Amino acid sequence: MPLMAQDGAQPVLLDHDGGMPDDYLATALVAGMANVDLLGVVVTPADCEIRPAVLATRRLLPLAGRPRVPVAPSTVRPVNPFPEPWRRSSRRMPPLLDRRAQAPLAGFPGQQFLARQLELATAPVTLAVTGPLSTIAAALALNPAVEKKIRRILWMGGAIDVPGNVVEPGHDGSAEWNVYWDPPAAAALWRTAIPILMCPLDITNSVPLTRDFLNRLKSLTSFPIAALAHRAYDTSAGDGELYFWDLLTVAWLARPDLFSIRTVETEIVTEGPSQGRTRRATSGRRVDVLHQVDREAFYKWLLSAWSK
Repeated sequence: MPLMAQDGAQPVLLDHDGGMPDDYLATALVAGMANVDLLGVVVTPADCEIRPAVLATRRLLPLAGRPRVPVAPSTVRPVNPFPEPWRRSSRRMPPLLDRRAQAPLAGFPGQQFLARQLELATAPVTLAVTGPLSTIAAALALNPAVEKKIRRILWMGGAIDVPGNVVEPGHDGSAEWNVYWDPPAAAALWRTAIPILMCPLDITNSVPLTRDFLNRLKSLTSFPIAALAHRAYDTSAGDGELYFWDLLTVAWLARPDLFSIRTVETEIVTEGPSQGRTRRATSGRRVDVLHQVDREAFYKWLLSAWSK
């Protein structure tokens, strides 16, 4: 049965980049939020191969109760591509999903779709982004006037006071991959006046996928999304190998009470051995940052959200 959004639900456009399995489970999570009016889903071709990522997204939305939400593949390109084995992992998701029901394809590339949806919006829209900021930057380049339609950008990205996760020749390891994929795009968003709420590695490092969580999840596999999550996670994962990067980010849409927030002045490094770093800077761009989370309450809420 399609999910009916609550009256007064917040308009949201979701932009994910197909990382397996985090982006897909985050998409299902947002799709299942009654307090969200999901206007569309864009797939940015970053941590994925675009065709299986789009196909999986279209199959996933009906399962999550949003069969009519349009999906749009972005055509932006990277400065620093994700490793090929990471991108190939997106092929694993479509076979886990029923092929009989698919959400519609939008008739525009992702960046054009995003600009168009913002232009048509009658209320300010939250952009929930679990990949690079490239598609948003491209949409604003197409139509700068839609900036005023954006309520905030909620973004999984950056590493402020912790090491990054980029391990590449010539790089110093200070950057997080969603920034490193396209540093100029992040820098372009930093030059706007759009409110930005970051979910950096500083906080996602506190929510690992543990063996205990997987055991609790296994007991819930009579529920469709919980069963999908259990199948999607590698059974060898657990005890700190994976983290709830994107899931923690979008959880804020439904449960902001679980988080504390701080404001930090930052800048994006676009060149050199620190390319893609989100660096503290006096008189830099002020961004809000998810700082701390009630971890056990988050785990319990996540399992509850998947048990419907």
